[in-house]
Amino acid sequence: MYTHRAVSYVVEGTKVAGVLFEPAVKKATTGIVVLGPIGYVKEQSPMQYASRLAIQGFTTLIFDPRGHGESEGEPRRVEDPDAKCAEVIAAAKYLESSCAEVYGLGICQGVNWMTKAVVSEGSPLSKVALVAGNYLTPQVNAIMTGGNLEKRLAEADAALAAFEKDGTLTYRPIVPGGPDDMVPFLPRAEIGTWYNEWDTTASARSSFQRFRGKWENRLAIHSEAKLWRHDVTQDFHRLTKPTLLIHSDAAATGPKVPRVLFDAIAAENKTLVWLPDGESQFMFYEHPLTIDTCVSHVVDFFSRV
Repeated sequence: MYTHRAVSYVVEGTKVAGVLFEPAVKKATTGIVVLGPIGYVKEQSPMQYASRLAIQGFTTLIFDPRGHGESEGEPRRVEDPDAKCAEVIAAAKYLESSCAEVYGLGICQGVNWMTKAVVSEGSPLSKVALVAGNYLTPQVNAIMTGGNLEKRLAEADAALAAFEKDGTLTYRPIVPGGPDDMVPFLPRAEIGTWYNEWDTTASARSSFQRFRGKWENRLAIHSEAKLWRHDVTQDFHRLTKPTLLIHSDAAATGPKVPRVLFDAIAAENKTLVWLPDGESQFMFYEHPLTIDTCVSHVVDFFSRV
C-alpha cells in the first residue's frame, strides 16, 4: 500500500532527518509536508497522518525540526517560528523533485508555522490543511502563559540576551503543567500521562520503545520571546491559497478563536470542518477514528479544490 524510508536533506547548512512515505499508486504525484505540535518529533502525530495519507495516494514527508529528535542542529530544543518556516519550505522543495504539486498539513501549534510558510514569498506550497490548531493570538498567548504573559516574556528576553552574550542556555519543561512549565494552563494529569510516554530521558524507557523517537520534555526558555509575541491573524489575512480548517469544541483554543480566524482567511476557496463530538486535542494526535475522519476530509479537500 505504501513504502517508507529514512531521508535527509540540508536546511541552511544543517542536516534534517525525515521519513518519506511513498504510495504504491500515486495520486497525481502530489506531495504533502506535515508539521506537528510544539516541540514535536516526527514519530508523534505526523507519522499517524503521513501513513494514512500515503495509503490514500499522497507522497508524504515528515521530519524532525533542526535541534530536535534525530536532526542535527544546535542549540537543542529551540522552538523558532522562522526556523520552522524555513524547514517547511525546504521540505516542500525536496518533494518538488518528484511531485507536481506540494501541499501543507499543520497540526496543533504547527498550524501557525505552516501558515507562515504558505504565505511566504515564493512558497512552493499551493494548498494547506490546518488540524486542531493552537492558534497563537494575543488572547491565546495570555491564556497559554497562565495569565503571566509579561512575566514570561521578560524571562524569555533575559534568557535570549544571555544566550546571545555567551551561549548560556536555560530550559523549562513542556509538561505536565506546573506553574513553571512551558504551558502552565494545561491539566497536569492528562497532559503528563500522554507526553511522559515519549520522554527519552525517562528512566523507564527501554530498547523496545525506540520507535517513539527522541522527544525531550524541555524547550529553551528564550523560545518564548517569539512564541508569545506571535499573532497568526496577520498571516490569515494574507492566506489566499485553498485552505481547510478542521477543529472541534474541545480542541486547542476552544470553539470561538478558530471560527474568528477562519473568517479572517483571505482565500476564496476555504472550508471549515467542525467535528461534532467534542474531540479533545490528543484525539487529533493519536485516536484512530478521529485521525481517520480528519484524513478523509484532508484527502477530499486536496483532491477537489
